Formats: sequence, structure tokens, C-alpha cells
Amino acid sequence: MGYILPVTNYQYMQYAERETGVDYDPFPLTRITSIRKQDPVQQGESLAGAVQQYSAVRPKSSIKRVSHRIVERTFAEMTGKGKNFSQTI
Repeated sequence: MGYILPVTNYQYMQYAERETGVDYDPFPLTRITSIRKQDPVQQGESLAGAVQQYSAVRPKSSIKRVSHRIVERTFAEMTGKGKNFSQTI
């Protein structure tokens, strides 16, 4: 009577592949294509257009500003801390 090891099938298959020397690359590498340089741009030519385009398209802030006093008062009401004294350094 023999002893059966508590080894799963995939562990056994990995061991068998290591021992028999199955050659495969677990991390295949692909060749990177070279980058072609674009035409040289005159200095400041595209910069002026980009500044005008950015200033026209700049998104408005969607966050509403709330005063610091309202924030402190709401925090004090919710947590019970800072009702009588709330000082930050």
C-alpha cells in the first residue's frame, strides 16, 4: 500500500514540466516599433494657438465654495465636538 501525496493536478503538471524541461517563455516580449520624428515647428508657432485654445475651453469649477464658519458649525452639530471651542493652528 502506498501513500498518496496531497498535491493537486496543476501542481503536479508544473513539476513535471520543470523536470522534463519544456521550453516556453512565460513572459513573451514583443518588439517596440520605432517612433518617427515629426516636422520641426517654428518656435512659438503652436504655443500661441494652444494658449488661446486653452483659455477659451477652460472648464468652470463645478465645486461650490462654502464658508469656513458654516463648515465648522455643521461639523460641530454632527460630531458634537467644537460647539463651545474650535481652534485650529
